[in-house]
Amino acid sequence: MTLPIINLADLEIPDADLVQIEAALLVLETKLKPHLIPLTTQQRSSFTKMGTREQLVRQAVTAAQQNPNDLPASIGTAAAVADVASLDKYRPLFARVQALAEGCDDTEMAIGIDLMNFSLRVYAQLKLSASDSLKGLLDSLGNFFGGGRRAAAAVPKP
Repeated sequence: MTLPIINLADLEIPDADLVQIEAALLVLETKLKPHLIPLTTQQRSSFTKMGTREQLVRQAVTAAQQNPNDLPASIGTAAAVADVASLDKYRPLFARVQALAEGCDDTEMAIGIDLMNFSLRVYAQLKLSASDSLKGLLDSLGNFFGGGRRAAAAVPKP
């Protein structure tokens, strides 16, 4: 069985584009990073988060705005109103950054798929030659398959 050639990624970003991308990232880091809120692992796990309950949160903020006499002044309605406004401004930016990050992640994965496919084809071809001079190399490559040459025998032959 011959392993097909997979070439998902043919990534050649021109140097001029890379310079502009680096400059744009610097602007993002300079302008956005100071406004980002780092959370500790403990904070991420211990606080009650909004998650899918955004409608509840928005209704609570509206109720607090409409009924100020029924709530203590210390409840923080003004801060909650500001947080809703911040969320509405931040969310579209985050969605765009997240979409770019997902595209970058997919691209890195595609390049890795291409390289892994190439490596498997090289390994399979080297196994066919079975030259004594390649024994050390084949053993070394076979170790990546967990168990040396025996485990690597599971790799389809070309």
